[in-house]
Order: sequence, then structure tokens, then C-alpha cells
Amino acid sequence: MTGLHRFDEAPWPRVQDGPPKRVGAAGVSICAYRGTASAQGLFLVARVIMDPPGGPLPERNRHGRDPADLGRHVLRRGLPGAVVRAQFEGQVQDAVADADGYVHVHLRPDRPPPPGWRPVDLSLRRPAIGSARGTGFVWVPPATARHLVISDIDDTVVFTGVANRAAMLWRLFVAGADQRRAFAGVARLYGALHMGAGGPSASADNPVVFVSRGPWGLYDILGEVFHRDGISAAIGGDPVLLLREWGMSLQSPLPRRAPEHKRGLIDAVMAVHPTLPVVLVGDSGQRDPETYASIARACPGRVAAILIRDVDGRASRRRALGRLQARLDHQGIPLLVAANSDALRHRAVMLGLAAAVSGGAPAEPSQGPSASRSVG
Repeated sequence: MTGLHRFDEAPWPRVQDGPPKRVGAAGVSICAYRGTASAQGLFLVARVIMDPPGGPLPERNRHGRDPADLGRHVLRRGLPGAVVRAQFEGQVQDAVADADGYVHVHLRPDRPPPPGWRPVDLSLRRPAIGSARGTGFVWVPPATARHLVISDIDDTVVFTGVANRAAMLWRLFVAGADQRRAFAGVARLYGALHMGAGGPSASADNPVVFVSRGPWGLYDILGEVFHRDGISAAIGGDPVLLLREWGMSLQSPLPRRAPEHKRGLIDAVMAVHPTLPVVLVGDSGQRDPETYASIARACPGRVAAILIRDVDGRASRRRALGRLQARLDHQGIPLLVAANSDALRHRAVMLGLAAAVSGGAPAEPSQGPSASRSVG
């Protein structure tokens, strides 16, 4: 059996069954989100949380949140200034939480870590109000990897409505995974990029990382969508999703602005994999093409190609993309713009970046995922 159908033959690797184990004391928890690592470095995001009354938030069922979850989610707060100790492959780092309780772990292992999912041990060092611990997981690509794929999510993989604040708030607090669906051809596109030009018989197992301006509150929902719609199977396992804190509260119900958020995440991921050329995937609806072009200018020789899903039909926007395309041509960087994922995949194949697979995407279960992995 060839092509993406190979993922139907056996379950893909799962980081864990059920929600991450969060051991907390005095109402404090450490939540870790999946990250990425290599012999050159590691990047992982975690959050120290003061749990709301009633304890940690419950797991989300596939039909949406319990209504009582809305208020508790808004009232839940990170613990600013907390110090978290991270231990990975012989290295130890103490990271200080920001104003929202998030810690960004950057370290370099003493020895090259084995490929696959590797654990990162996390423990609360300060304040001394308990012994909260957690375990994060980072994906280490094998030596066969030839490219690093970094992709937007919003309106590139799945419609999230980030550009529409009212719709986004509804989707964050009300809509479940069953009310979201990835665009047609997305699993085939990312599966082909993950395999690389060698195809299924000689898969490169290229790492794929997804970044978004959407809030961390969508993390488990997006994971369910990726699972159900075959994207997780196509990329060989659970997705690495890097989102952001919206800074919402009852007093400030709208998300704060963070124009450099996505660029900062991409820079951090690229630093972890400094030897891999990067394929950047996004859409034309916001500023993905301009952001990616600025990365290409700042990092000569690192960007192998930019793939853009055209979701903006305005003539002015297409003219702007044409001008950007001409500038990137002078740098030897292809900017591919297409109306759908299958067209982008075909062009990536022509550039030698993706597998020329046949057949459809992995079968899509009619039910939601068999195991929820809420991370709070």
C-alpha cells in the first residue's frame, strides 16, 4: 500500500493516553504544551496556573464545554514570576514565568536526544507553596529529516475566525471540535511535506510545527480536529501547536494585540533546527506572506519555499502578492500561491519538497477522538 493510505494500517504515535498529568498543590498546576527539540536545542512552552475554585478545569467533551467552564476559564490565572525547573537529557534550566504565568524553555541538551517524543520534567521551584510538577513532551526529528515545515493554522489548516473577534469568542467558549473541520486536502498536503520528496518508502519524517494567533484555550479543540480529520496521522503523530495568550478577563473581554507573536515563535523554532531549510505555509488573508518574506530577508539561505493558500480574492491583494513574489524571486525563494491545498501540494512536489503520493487522505473517523488530551 502506498501514499498516505499507509497511515491507515496502524495507529500513529500518541504522546500519551488521556490528559497530561498535572500534579499540583495549593491550587497550583503546571500545564505543558508539546514542543520540539534537536541536538542543537529545545523549545517548550508551559504555564503555571492558579486553579479556579473547584480545582483544575474539566476535560472538554467533543460536543463543547460545560457552560460553567466559561466563567472558570476567564477567572483562571497564571502565576507571574513563578520559577519552573526544566530537566532534559542532562541539562537543567530555571525559567521565570511571564505576567500570564507562561514559561518558555530554551536549552541545549548535553548529548543528541534520540528521535521521537522525549519527556521534559518540570517542577515548581518558587514560590514555595507546594510541589507542583508536570511533564512536557518534545518531538525530536530523525537524521533523515531534510526540511522543517512551519505552518499557520488560522484559515490555512482550519477556519478559526481569528480575524473576527466576535466569532472567535464564540468558537473559543462554545464551539467544540465537531463544529470545526480542516479544509479539503490539508492532510494530503502536510503528509506529503512530512514525507519529503522520497515518498513513503523513504520518508524524511520532516518535523511539522503549527503556529497561530489563536488562544491557548483552543489547544485541545485543535488537537481533536487534527486527529479526526487525518492531519495527525499524515504527519506521523500528535501535532506541535504553538498558540498565544489573549490576556482576556471580565474587565478586559477582548484579546490584547500581539503583532510580533507569530514571528517570535517561528524564530524560536528555527533556532532549534538551525541546519534544516524551512518551508513556510500560510494564507493570504492576513500578513503571512509579508511575515515570511521578512524572515527570508533576515535569515539568508534558510527559507526553501513559501506556500500561500489564497483566501483573499481582492485584486489589490493579488497585485501585492505579485510584487512580493517578484522580490523573492531575486532571492531565489519560490513563493507559491494557490487556491487550495491540493494545488499547493502539486507545486511543492514540482519543487522537490513533497512526496508525489497517490490516493486520498487517511480515513476520517465519524466520531471524535478516542482519547481527549486536555492541557487546561
